[in-house]
Amino acid sequence: KNSLMYSLRLSIFLTFIVVVVPNKCPFESTCECVSSTITCNGNYGQIPIISLNFSLFDEYIFENYDLLPSHAFDHINFPSNQNILIQLINVFKIENSVFSSNLIIPINSTLTVDISHPNPNNSNIIIQENAFNNIILEKLRFHKIKMFNGRREFDTKCFGQNLQINEIIFQQSNLEGFTSTSNVYYSLQTTNILSLIIEDCPLPNLKSTNLPIL
Repeated sequence: KNSLMYSLRLSIFLTFIVVVVPNKCPFESTCECVSSTITCNGNYGQIPIISLNFSLFDEYIFENYDLLPSHAFDHINFPSNQNILIQLINVFKIENSVFSSNLIIPINSTLTVDISHPNPNNSNIIIQENAFNNIILEKLRFHKIKMFNGRREFDTKCFGQNLQINEIIFQQSNLEGFTSTSNVYYSLQTTNILSLIIEDCPLPNLKSTNLPIL
């Protein structure tokens, strides 16, 4: 009898918990929220317009989207005292100013952006001019990218004004080199890259004059 009463009370308690605890993920049809991570998948619909308080989340995964629009991260209240991670998996076009002052990153938090194309059959990515500007990135990582804007050379025009990247990483990509207008372009745009790491890339056209670093 005591065991039965305990089970009944436990069942009522758990039911109460399920009823009163709100769903913290507002995009049920396209996104999944687990712990402190939000995962949105383009296979289930268009990219959501995120304009809510997601201060409980420090990892954002967007996968299988043809386009990441300029307003993708507008009006998100990112958390304080966190290492924020944005992962783009099989995202094929990044519009200008996606990663810019539109992202309100608290001073005591850092932002890392990880871009990867695990599918080797379709790994061309288009990154528009000034996609990164007026922001500080702790890390920017490109992983398994076959083509950048239809070429095997990375076009540094995607780096705009007042940009600081503490560490940029290229891994297992068909990267042959870098293209840019000139070193003067970087000086005018005030792009500052502190560390460049390249792993498992062919780089036959790499020259000291076209490195994306001041």
